[in-house]
Amino acid sequence: MDDSTTMRNAVDDYFGDKRQAKLYGSQVDILLTNDKDTWLSAAETAYTKYDAVIIGTHHTIRDSENNYVPPKELINQAYVSSPIPIFSFWDISIGAQEALGGFTISASQEGITGARLASLILNGVDPERVPQIKSLSGHYVYSKSGMEHWNIKLSPLIASQANFIE
Repeated sequence: MDDSTTMRNAVDDYFGDKRQAKLYGSQVDILLTNDKDTWLSAAETAYTKYDAVIIGTHHTIRDSENNYVPPKELINQAYVSSPIPIFSFWDISIGAQEALGGFTISASQEGITGARLASLILNGVDPERVPQIKSLSGHYVYSKSGMEHWNIKLSPLIASQANFIE
């Protein structure tokens, strides 16, 4: 994941200051970085220790000369070089030569939730009184070409609930 305020807060809310955890029986190691080489190296070498890579946001990544790296360019490089499947939390990172899929958060739904919160405040509700609102996000999205690339087959139950792109 990038080392943005968004991802740092999300990780801290769920894991506290831990960057290693067992989650549903799986070992999870969390890397937060804004360095392109570190991010790509983690994706490219993960196969030595893991069965898959799961990416969060990767929108604040910069190269060694401090140039912004577009997320599509970054995920495409990881797709080409990672021998193990790459899954994503975000539906906008799934597609041809990107992540193969996962149970995702919808960027569109998150925007709607943000707009609801902003509307409350713009209509006079004190921000301190605005309750925490969780979006209704969450759906399975899979890339047909990504599944083929990493030779992934879904269970009938997951496949029956998934949206396939491409």
